[in-house]
Amino acid sequence: MKRILSILIVLTLLLGACSTALSQEENITLTVWTGPNWTGVYSDDDGTGSYTDFLSHVGQEFTKVHPNVNVEVSLIDNAQRTEKLAVAISSGTTPNVYFESDFLCNDYIHEGLLLPLNDLVEDADRADIDQSIWDLVTYNDDVYIYPFFAENGHLMVNLSLFEKAGALDMIPERDEHGIIHWTPEQFRACLEAVSTLEDVYPFGAFAGSSPGDTWTVMMIRMFGAEYISANGLTVGMNSPEGVQGLKYFGKLQEDGLLAPGVETLTLSDLFQMFFNNQLAVCYMNDLNYFNIDKGFAEGTMEQFDYAWAYFPHENGDPKCFTYVKGGMVFAGHGDYQDQMAKEFVKFLCAGEYTKASLNMLPIRQSVIGQMEDENLISVANSLEHSVPFYNKAAGYLSIRPEYLAMMQAYFSGQKDAETALADFAASAEQILAENAELSVIFSP
Repeated sequence: MKRILSILIVLTLLLGACSTALSQEENITLTVWTGPNWTGVYSDDDGTGSYTDFLSHVGQEFTKVHPNVNVEVSLIDNAQRTEKLAVAISSGTTPNVYFESDFLCNDYIHEGLLLPLNDLVEDADRADIDQSIWDLVTYNDDVYIYPFFAENGHLMVNLSLFEKAGALDMIPERDEHGIIHWTPEQFRACLEAVSTLEDVYPFGAFAGSSPGDTWTVMMIRMFGAEYISANGLTVGMNSPEGVQGLKYFGKLQEDGLLAPGVETLTLSDLFQMFFNNQLAVCYMNDLNYFNIDKGFAEGTMEQFDYAWAYFPHENGDPKCFTYVKGGMVFAGHGDYQDQMAKEFVKFLCAGEYTKASLNMLPIRQSVIGQMEDENLISVANSLEHSVPFYNKAAGYLSIRPEYLAMMQAYFSGQKDAETALADFAASAEQILAENAELSVIFSP
């Protein structure tokens, strides 16, 4: 009897081994989703490229190494992203690989939908990428997003308008990266100095839509307020420091130092005003910097001198924020597909293809060293001053509408600063607590 059992066990193991071997030889398709980043593979000089060119090219090269693996790339635009992923999750049809940003995929990590990628990260990669970037994509010591490039949030100053107002000397000196940093008092003094210009607004706030809300959050935090605590449960915006920051913002509006109509303006509106020389100081990131560069080159935008700036802070400390974009792997496609998806992410994010990050804002020192644009080099070198803005809180995306409602209520005069922030904190903390209970990160 024992001999029969031994034979059965051996046969079972052999069958299992054969099954594994067959699974590794069968043809599979990896589905890869991406948002709009850049067109063309490494460049799009003739303007005929598409947003999927780069990843499709990498997929073809991956297939040369793994002939049984086909890679299909799909573009998911920003307007469709949330709905498409919700449908894919509910129907069990998630992509194998998603190429997106950390904060947009934060909730999927908490929901246990993404695989840790620790086994992909080598010492050389850790040395090449600043620790501040790794911190943003690491949860409980597990890396969930393999970083490829960054989007960095700063302010930008139209120096030509300050020169026209005779106020260039009001702007504080730049640091070693060529970026202005200032206290709230210095910032307000600069806005007042340029307020004498006709048809120009010194600065702007916006509460007409959620996109870009991180910029106004950073402004409210200028006196040291925390947005969300490290445990992901508490909102610090209704602290005395947060109330002081929102009142500071409101005083700018009261004194005519902000573009009018804050409650209906969007970030895109302010960008357009800045591009048209109608706004002296504006929110800015590397993506919209490319629009300025392109506008100057094509002659569609009147040229002006400019400088990057950090957000004002009570001590004048340099503060900015960063979104990290890279590759992540959705779980649940079977061991072999999951492993090949991870292999593709490694192939994409740690090989020769990292030079494609020059189309955006590189995060690898080895690639930053290849940059030629001094303005972008400055921003790339400022990543070390990035501060956490949502602390990986479960349900962060769900509190953004609450924040928007708070901004609208305050800037339209419906609520004072204390009430607006207290109401926001109460509703946001309820959402955060509900999501934390379901999080595999906070409640494994």
